[in-house]
Amino acid sequence: MGRLSGEPVLRWEWGTGYDLFASLFILHQKGHTGVRRSWAAGVRNRLNPLSREALQRAVPAIGVPFHWLRDLGPHPEADAAVTELGRMPPEEALLTTINPVIGRHPCARGIAAHGSYCDDDVDEITSSLQAELSSRTIERCEVAEHLSLLAEAETLGREVVAGLREYHDRFFREEVERIRPLVSAEVERAMEMSGSMDVVQLVEELSGGLEMTGLKEASTIVLVGAFWAGPLVLYDTLADGTPVIVFSARPRTVSLIPGEPVPETLILSLQAVSDPTRLRILRLLGQSALTQAELARQLRLRPPTITHHLQLLRLANLIRLTEPANGEKRYGVRPSRLGGIMEELQGFLTSLPGADSPRTGTPRS
Repeated sequence: MGRLSGEPVLRWEWGTGYDLFASLFILHQKGHTGVRRSWAAGVRNRLNPLSREALQRAVPAIGVPFHWLRDLGPHPEADAAVTELGRMPPEEALLTTINPVIGRHPCARGIAAHGSYCDDDVDEITSSLQAELSSRTIERCEVAEHLSLLAEAETLGREVVAGLREYHDRFFREEVERIRPLVSAEVERAMEMSGSMDVVQLVEELSGGLEMTGLKEASTIVLVGAFWAGPLVLYDTLADGTPVIVFSARPRTVSLIPGEPVPETLILSLQAVSDPTRLRILRLLGQSALTQAELARQLRLRPPTITHHLQLLRLANLIRLTEPANGEKRYGVRPSRLGGIMEELQGFLTSLPGADSPRTGTPRS
């Protein structure tokens, strides 16, 4: 079935290059992502101290550089990405992968060349970022952290590229064989879904509850499937304003951790509904969509406490977050996910070790 009339054109992309960076981002997250911190630390400790420190510093600023990965083709491979970065001068490799708005700013190359920056540079780039990314507030300290990396572009770029190669060879090379068929199958499934729902419904389903009504105004949307993306969606825009959404192309029955029998999605769901405050939040949101401030007033809890509980419910994909173009974010319940918890638990408890993996296949071009 084709796209609904008047809907944006969807461009589907995938490749292990996206997962190379997405996995590093997850492994370096200090917040709750569903991955055991001890296991993540164990993977990082496979690297030599210099590579480990370089990636620890640079990964938060790099994220998933899909603005660059897309230049390698619609299906960029991890080894090709590492090889291509290795061919660049070290400072160019860092400029290429760091936040694209910062990397292409006229000040950026000067900072990388001279190895220093000043307060005026921070102010100018902060203003540019805020103008381009009007949907969120850009903190000046965040920009300063990026510029401090660019001030060491030659040395740090060399160390980051070496760290990426080491990470690829010591961990990710084997991961490629595990995830490639699973991503293919999940992207195929998502493409089939796109023929029977509008783009807002599709993104809500793929993102686990993010309702972005403004997407209907886009002429084209790039949807990138990645095994390591998640449990929440990654969202950005290209230089021409085209939205890019990196969604989780991982079956709910499969864990991020290789060989782990219990998937993080099941653990997150059970943890989410095991707390009385979160159950009260779900009950309120089941009656009507509410803002964070409205929840705090009704439950007589401090806003930071509500933020914590909403984050856990979002990670479990149990609530819908609506981000209107103008107005405050509102939260609501996702009844289909609430109903699926017991089904997933029963499926896990009755599954046999070594049972067949989810179907695999090759997505359509």
